Amino acid sequence: MPETNVRAATPAAHRSPRALCLENLTRNLMNYFVALGPLRGHVFTLRDINLQVMMNVFAPKERAMLDVVLARLVAEGDLSPVSEPGYVLTDQGLNRVRLLTRARWSVSNAGRPVHHEQ
Repeated sequence: MPETNVRAATPAAHRSPRALCLENLTRNLMNYFVALGPLRGHVFTLRDINLQVMMNVFAPKERAMLDVVLARLVAEGDLSPVSEPGYVLTDQGLNRVRLLTRARWSVSNAGRPVHHEQ
């Protein structure tokens, strides 16, 4: 039976606290982009992003990881740096934001017909 319990454990149980923090910060940053909508060409400055992150309750150590999250989103192709403090969503990032928006809309309208833009 112990083997069954190990298999039933969530994947998060095997991640380091740092990895979980980075995942949480990434999710919050993507939620910020979703809240603003998929804006092509909109420059998100580091100041804007910092203000959004500061609005959430993060420990200073977590906020210090923002550079790592931004670098990861750039490496994954969701963001592109356009200036020292500025980033834009790439086409891939815009698509990711659209998918997250649709997923939220679908969940919030559970039980009702779902309309997806083409």
